This record gives sequence, C-alpha cells and structure tokens, in this order.
Amino acid sequence: MKQVIVEYGQSLLDCVIQYYGKIDALETFCTDNNLAYDALLITGSSLKVRTTEPVPGEDKQIREYFEKRKLMVVSGMPMNGEVLPVPEDYNYLQQEDEYYILLE
Repeated sequence: MKQVIVEYGQSLLDCVIQYYGKIDALETFCTDNNLAYDALLITGSSLKVRTTEPVPGEDKQIREYFEKRKLMVVSGMPMNGEVLPVPEDYNYLQQEDEYYILLE
C-alpha cells in the first residue's frame, strides 16, 4: 500500500474515485483506512491506497486516466467565499468563482 494525502476540498468519495476509478471500491477503501462510509476527511491527512493487488470494484482504466493527466478529483465547495486553489500546472477555465478542469 502507499500513503496519499487528502487535498483541500476532497471528500471520501472523491478519494475513492481518484485512486480506484469507481465508487464500487468504497468498502475496501473504508476498511483499509478504518473509516465510516460517511466520514469527513481532513485536508492533509494521510490515507492508505492499495497498489499491488486488484481491488473489488476498481476500474483501472479510469484510475489511470486521472494519473496520466495529473487530474485531482475534488468536489468540495469553498466555504465563506473562499476560492479553491488550482495548481499552476493544471489546465483550467475560471468563470466567476467556479473552476473547470479542461480535459485533453
């Protein structure tokens, strides 16, 4: 397993999609990290992700899509008018307070 860091605005479901490609891997992810299905994640916390054995419900093709393009799944909404930071190396479009990641 490898350790990953929760990014600002990421939810539990965001992390499952990011690292396993499908929500179907939620049970495995929660079990590996001793989390409830409705757990709120803390930015900067460390979580375990399987890297060697197949994960039930995983979609390797979707996971690799995110990895190759350096895309981060983040569905969290800013609080109190904050704007979510977007890394400089991401291609994105900003409209008012919303960002849209541009895919190739």
